[in-house]
Amino acid sequence: MLPPVGPLWLILGGAAIAARLPRFGLALFVLGLLTVVGLSLPVVADLLQTPFEKNFPPWSDSVLAPKADAIVVLGAGRNLGALEFGGETVSGNTLERVRYAARVARRTHLPVLVTGGKPDGGTSSEAQLMAETLLQDFGVEVRWIEPNALNTAQNASRSIALLESFHVHRVLLVTDVVQMRRAKFDFEARGMPVIPAPMNFRVHHIDTIDDFIPQASAYARSAYILREYLAYGVARLADRSYQ
Repeated sequence: MLPPVGPLWLILGGAAIAARLPRFGLALFVLGLLTVVGLSLPVVADLLQTPFEKNFPPWSDSVLAPKADAIVVLGAGRNLGALEFGGETVSGNTLERVRYAARVARRTHLPVLVTGGKPDGGTSSEAQLMAETLLQDFGVEVRWIEPNALNTAQNASRSIALLESFHVHRVLLVTDVVQMRRAKFDFEARGMPVIPAPMNFRVHHIDTIDDFIPQASAYARSAYILREYLAYGVARLADRSYQ
């Protein structure tokens, strides 16, 4: 269903039936091409991301804001071939989360939990690499490391199990603004109230000619956003089945 496979099926399917059903085959073929081009436009990626950014504005530490007991940072992958770092380090996406978490930790002085396992193999977990990066590069010491979660639902369940024994009743959650809705749902469905601390805002609201030119980075962002729409629906269905 998701890019790039979804549009590819439309293109291939349209080409396959074009001889027998010319109009319908051509329509599928053109639809697939338009989908690829459309998702490659930065302006389309921004339109897809805008609802997330409206629902989860940047975190504020004002005196009127509710207070948390700890910061939880979700992993976003590893670079398993980073020879300059000895073979493994955090991915670029994870580094962005860690950097923002360090800023939040310095402003709040709250203890930090990092969570993420080894879904694609390797030696060190995402959580271990995140803890090392926070300490070595940002001077922030991590209180808790949760190294076994393989997805967002496990990030929530395993982190909550670890924090409950330390009387943590509300967490400040750091993750991408696009993932925040699903992550917040997973934590709160398991009984842990969340204060969102989203990051990785991208919508700039000032369109230029470049926003209407297909770009690989925009296609990747569109695919990621569409994946989150689908994943949130799956999370809601899974929660209903569990109940």
